[in-house]
Amino acid sequence: MEQKHSGFWGRLLRINLNEKTNNVEEIDPNMFRLYMGGRNLALHCLLQENPEGVDPFDPCNRIVIMTSVITGASISGQGRHTIASKSPLTGGLGEAQCGGWWGAELKFAGYDGVIIEGKSEKPIYIHIKDDDVSFENASEIWGKTTGEADKGYFIDIAEAL
Repeated sequence: MEQKHSGFWGRLLRINLNEKTNNVEEIDPNMFRLYMGGRNLALHCLLQENPEGVDPFDPCNRIVIMTSVITGASISGQGRHTIASKSPLTGGLGEAQCGGWWGAELKFAGYDGVIIEGKSEKPIYIHIKDDDVSFENASEIWGKTTGEADKGYFIDIAEAL
């Protein structure tokens, strides 16, 4: 797959947890010029998507995850992504910058971002591998700490060395 625009795929993955469905939407290339960077794209989408006055814990409150033009570039520190939603702490827009491999892997799968809407009846996780998106049972990791949940799912760095 070849990137359509310099640094962007022009593709957004939309996930509906109520219906366990997903679809890919094309993003207007002008959006990348108007809202450069993952934070700006995420907050723009959140303002456009969320119903006015939505409660932070309402299933209508979207979670928007966005990458930037340099996410996934072969430069140190370019695995970043932004996660945004309506904040339960302030009632305003809340966003966080995250590092690590996740943002780059989303970009390598061919997506610039993900919008998650709705609420699942049971604990699940979303597995994304290129165009294959599935909803997997997460009951065995529900309620565990991050470290406990991570064991067995990912290779421990110390073990790999």
